[in-house]
Amino acid sequence: MSDAQIQGFVFRDINNDGVRQITNPVEPGEFGITVNAYNASNILVASVATNAAGNYSFSAAQTPSGTPVRVEFNTVS
Repeated sequence: MSDAQIQGFVFRDINNDGVRQITNPVEPGEFGITVNAYNASNILVASVATNAAGNYSFSAAQTPSGTPVRVEFNTVS
C-alpha cells in the first residue's frame, strides 16, 4: 500500500471506544468491507474492499492528489 493516495484500516470495535485495541480485547481487521470514495459532486469515483487484515487503499489514479473525496463504508452485521 505504499503507493496509496488514501489508505486505512477497518476493524471490529468490540468495546465501542473508537480506538483499535491490540490486546484484551483484540479488535481484528474486517475482511470484505466495501469502501467507496465520492467526489465533491457526490459521484462515486472508486470502490475497493478491505483485505484479510482489514486494510484498504485508493491509488492516486483513483483519487488524484488535491481532489477532495468523501469515504464511506458499508455496514457490518
